[in-house]
Order: sequence, then C-alpha cells, then structure tokens
Amino acid sequence: MIDAPDHAAQERGNRSAGAWLLVALLGIALSVVAGMMSYGYMTAQAEQRFADVVDYVATQSLSYDAFNSAYTTKNLIRVMEIAGETARDMERDGSVDNAMLEQYADQFNVSALIVTDASGNLVSESSTDGVGYESLATYLKEAPVLEVAAHPLKSYTARIALADDSVADIGCVTRQDDEGIVVAVRHQSTKAVASNTLKLQSLLDGYETIDSGNIVIESDGKVVATNAVEPTVLGVFDLPATDVFIVDGIKDRCLAGKVRLVNADGEWYLGTFGKAHKFYVYTYASAQRYFEVAAAVAAGVLILVLTLDELAAMSGFLREVLGRYQIDTAYLTVMLKVIGVAYLAQFASDLCRDAGEGAVAGKVELAGRVLILALCLPVLAAILELIGSILSTYAAI
Repeated sequence: MIDAPDHAAQERGNRSAGAWLLVALLGIALSVVAGMMSYGYMTAQAEQRFADVVDYVATQSLSYDAFNSAYTTKNLIRVMEIAGETARDMERDGSVDNAMLEQYADQFNVSALIVTDASGNLVSESSTDGVGYESLATYLKEAPVLEVAAHPLKSYTARIALADDSVADIGCVTRQDDEGIVVAVRHQSTKAVASNTLKLQSLLDGYETIDSGNIVIESDGKVVATNAVEPTVLGVFDLPATDVFIVDGIKDRCLAGKVRLVNADGEWYLGTFGKAHKFYVYTYASAQRYFEVAAAVAAGVLILVLTLDELAAMSGFLREVLGRYQIDTAYLTVMLKVIGVAYLAQFASDLCRDAGEGAVAGKVELAGRVLILALCLPVLAAILELIGSILSTYAAI
C-alpha cells in the first residue's frame, strides 16, 4: 500500500522556508542599516577629532607667532641701535674706510656694516660672511631706505629673507658726517634661524598617528610641520609620494571641516582640512579601521537576527517541557532574559573595543553583569524560599 503524501507537513516546511527567507532578508537589511549608522558615527567622531587638531594648532600658532615676532623685533631694534652708534663713531673718528668699519663690526658683533651715499650707492663696507652690499643692494635702493638719507630723524629696519632661506636683519640711519646712510647687518643662517625660532613641529610631538592620524601643516604651499616624517637636518619635510597624493586629494575633494574619502595607491583614507591662523592644516587617517568596525556591526546584527528564529523554536520547546512537568515558566523567561543580556553586553563591548574605546567596553560589561544579577534576584528569592520551607519541614519532623 502506498502512503499518501503528507501535504500538511510539506506546507509547514514551505512556510518554514519562507519564514527563514524573510528573516534572512530582514537581517541583511538591518545589518546594512546598522553598518551605515556605525560608519556615520565613526566618521563623525573622526571629523570632531580632526577639528580639535585644527583648533589646537590655531590657538597655539598665535602664541608661537607672538614669541617669534617679539624675538625678531628685539633683533631689529638692536641692529638699528648699532647703526646709530656706528654713525656717531664715524663722525667722531672722521673715517669711513673699510678697515675702520671692520673694527666697528667686530666691536658691535654684526656681520656687516655698509655706508652708502644718498642714492644708495656703495661708499665703503665691511662684511664677515659674504652677505654685504652686493647681496642687499636691491633692498638698499628701495624708497623706504633712501628716505632715511633725506630725513635725518628717520630710521628704518627690516628682516630680509635671502635666497638660501637665511635672513638678514638690517638697521638704517642717516650719516652724521656726510650725506648718506649707515647700514648695520646681522646675518643669520638657516640653521641659526631654526634654533632661535619656536617651530610648529613641536606642537605635534604629542600626536600619535594611530590616534590622531597624519597631520600636515602648510604655509604658502610649503610644509612647515608634520607628524608623518621627521625633518631633515635643514628642517625640511620631504613627504612620501603617498602622503603628497593624499594631501592633494584633500585639497581637490574636501570642504573645510568636512571629512571625505580619498583613495591613494588603492587604499582609502578619511581626510579633511582647516584654516588655522595663517596655516592650512591637513589631517587624514586610514579608513580601514572605520570599515572594519562598520562591518563588525553589520555582521553582528545579521547573526543576531538569523539566530532569533532558532531562539524562538528553543523557547517554544522549553516551554513545552516545563508545561509537561508543571514547572513555572517564569524561570524560563528569566533564563532567556539573562542569555539575551549577556549576548548583547558582549556584542556591545566587542564593538567598543573594535572602535578603540576600551574604557567604555569595560563599563558596558559591568552594566551587563549588574543587569544579569538584577534579573536573577527573583530566582534567588525563590531558591531561598524553597530552602526555608525544606528546613521548616525538617524541623517539624
């Protein structure tokens, strides 16, 4: 005899497969949403962290500029005073030859003393390091300097940046023994300027790339500080080609203060920039960690949703068993709540650790333990009550 097909069982199987497919689709949708929300949260955190870097550089650069300006002003005042003292000594000694200027230069500790006529043409000079009239002639014939000769009470001082990145501080006063100008020059090499100037590079000493990403500070298109590479002996920053490409990508794609994805050599970076006083600050970090956290959140949500169907089946089976032996199902409810809290607490703490928030992860685990203890209190009370009744019965016997 051939058994008739069990259409009811087949229908239940079809419904079960359809329900599982629906749960799977729901899980995928929720995991995508959760991943996107996680990525958005992580990028918002990165945006705030990058903004803090820009604000810090902006605040500190003002202090650095104030110090450097004060140091420069002090030097300029000093060379102008030396020019005035030289003019008075020249009038007293009645000589403007090179030998006498050499004595004055040695006495006043300057690199050069220059005497010109009222038109800025050389009369005599003394230079100890080759930076003299020939190097400064263009500047000494400009109107602000020549006006000193026409107005005896007027003086002029300035810091001149030379082609080799060294500087010359000049002080100009009117000659007292004849028409013309006396110029005192104090030349500082690039190394000397660097040693006497507060550098923005020191601002980045506390910024590790693993926490804050790479930071590049530019002024007039030139890198003046970065935590990406160490400076050369001359204080120059040679960025690797990848970093140069990333900074250029940030310039092309990003709005100030807004994080954008930039691809360099097949790797994605999150980057942005901001204006800090007279500097442009570019910050960027590998996006891999952010992608990994978003993927972990999406995978966790998907796994959680896909296991709900099995958890529901398990719950039904346990309820059936407890009902068969007339055991209170309240204990099952407590057990399922404890399992749920434990899973969610572990899931949340792992996400916090993946995001680099170890302290928050520890607090999440502590909160999970406290909740589990609170859920178990009714069970503990029932156990104590049972023990008490057993003891009472035993005492009565």
